[in-house]
Order: sequence, then C-alpha cells, then structure tokens
Amino acid sequence: MLPQKNRLHFQKDFKKIFASGKGYTGEFFLTKTTSNNLSYSRLSIIIGKNIIKKAVKRNFVKRILSSAIEENWGKVKKGMDIVLILKKNPLLKFKFKEKLRLHLKKEVNRAFKKLGLLL
Repeated sequence: MLPQKNRLHFQKDFKKIFASGKGYTGEFFLTKTTSNNLSYSRLSIIIGKNIIKKAVKRNFVKRILSSAIEENWGKVKKGMDIVLILKKNPLLKFKFKEKLRLHLKKEVNRAFKKLGLLL
C-alpha cells in the first residue's frame, strides 16, 4: 500500500485532474494524470458500485491494482497526480486470480508508459 502522502484525497485535486489532465483508456480502466507542483506523486483508484457491486470484490481489485502500481512506483516521475478509474469488471473475464493479476499489471505498465509517467 502506498504511503498516506502518495494518495489523493481532496475533491479539488480530482476536479483539477478531470478538468485539465491527459488520459489513456485501456481495456479495463481509464487513467487521468496532471502535474501537481509537489516533490512527490499522488495516486487514487476509483471503482464505482455500478461496476462491481460487492465491496469485497471492489477491494480485491483495488489491492491487485495497488500491488501492480507499487512495483512501478519507484520509476514514476515526481510531481504527478494520477487517477485510475475502473470502467469494466475484470473479474467477469478471468477465472483465475493469477491471470487477472498479470493482465492488470500489464495494463498499468502500458498506461504509465503511454502517459509518459515512467522515468
């Protein structure tokens, strides 16, 4: 799990990202990013109840995405705000947890590379 300072919390930050951020749409999620003028980057993962109904499953997917992001967090440029918004339920496509983890990890890497977030 990312440290508290590396997480987005405030509505004003989300509004800024959605208003002026650049985005990338992958198979399962949309990624929006913008600069934040800080010496560290911040991130948030959004999974709506309309995408995954049960909180247990939403949290499971958040944990998988968080672990994929943590592996690359040392390579992410400083001073960026990043939001991942799940747009499709990945649990419906994959029966095995490991396949789901690998696929989401690849998609996170692809999104970060396309948006130029990696050093």
